[in-house]
Amino acid sequence: MEDEVYEHIPWEHLTRSEPDRRRWVYLGSAAVLALAVTVMISRSFGSPAAVALPPTTVMPVTAPPSSLYTEADLGATIVVDPIPMVSAAAEWFVSDEFTLDGSEGGDQLSFVEWVASASVAVGPDNHFLVTVWMQRLAAPAGHEYRRLAPEAVIVDLVWQDGQALVSGPPRPLPRPVVSWAERSFDQILSPATEEAALETAGQWGARPRVLGGRPVGTGFEALVSVEDAAGLRWELVVVVP
Repeated sequence: MEDEVYEHIPWEHLTRSEPDRRRWVYLGSAAVLALAVTVMISRSFGSPAAVALPPTTVMPVTAPPSSLYTEADLGATIVVDPIPMVSAAAEWFVSDEFTLDGSEGGDQLSFVEWVASASVAVGPDNHFLVTVWMQRLAAPAGHEYRRLAPEAVIVDLVWQDGQALVSGPPRPLPRPVVSWAERSFDQILSPATEEAALETAGQWGARPRVLGGRPVGTGFEALVSVEDAAGLRWELVVVVP
């Protein structure tokens, strides 16, 4: 195959012709303009009209009072009611004063079974006179313990610097007398009332028995006999509405 021979070089076919710059500028401007028109139309028809909100009134807010203690609260003096303190001190003193357990070498024994402050009288110069009831189990030398009748004494105490101080030995009082009001349980209860009384008494002990009853208010009181855990029987009163 023979080679082609040119009389001159065809430069117009070998080089790329430059695009017309003005043409591209016109096309870009038109695209930007079309985009701007599209955005304006979409905003005019697609977005809802703005709604004017009514004016609002801001209510003043008051901070709640602080629950923390102030410096004045922390520095305040705490006032202590002396009545409960002197009552407790008098009961403790009587329990200790009338107890003999043989630790001091004696052969007489005394055990305070219970104590209770019955009244408190306020005296002059921060003195308090506390009436204390007690009941003891006592055993003279060579004898068994026996329960004594309730006893009463007065304890003189002084309230000083927030403390109850015993000012001396107890003062004797006549023995307290507890009297029982006369009550007769001579009425026969209905089977339903008796069954309710037995159910209530059975919560305290075993094998309850109804001994009698009497009306009270809109219900009845039933006298029952109940056996405790040691096999001893006790009479109790059960209220049945």
